[in-house]
Amino acid sequence: MIASTRERVRDNTPRHINERIEFETARNVAYYSAQDEAVVQKRLEELDNEWDIDRLLEAHTAGMAIGGFMLGAVMNRKWFVLPGLAGCFLLQYALVGWCPQLPVLRQLGFRTAEEIAAERCALIEARKQPAKPK
Repeated sequence: MIASTRERVRDNTPRHINERIEFETARNVAYYSAQDEAVVQKRLEELDNEWDIDRLLEAHTAGMAIGGFMLGAVMNRKWFVLPGLAGCFLLQYALVGWCPQLPVLRQLGFRTAEEIAAERCALIEARKQPAKPK
């Protein structure tokens, strides 16, 4: 069955990892919401440049394919299996939202584009709120 685009990564990630990512996002929002405008703006720029898991998997798969073709052409034809595997993994990820690299990358803290956008939106919303008296 083809997974929905929106939740496919979270659905294929263990709950404790999703919860840790959510906790870290909430902690970031709480921390940066209490900072001055320049610090918040710098964080927003960092979020704009953060690689989401889709982009990382695409780059990783392309690297595997290019490396496999180069090794197959120069070293041994058996290396040509690597681009085939890379393509299969990418297709599997596109269809069901899981591939062998996903658990490792999620464990390392790589987030979906929606998770990054949620932190960004929360920080923008927090900037709109009036300052709390000390």
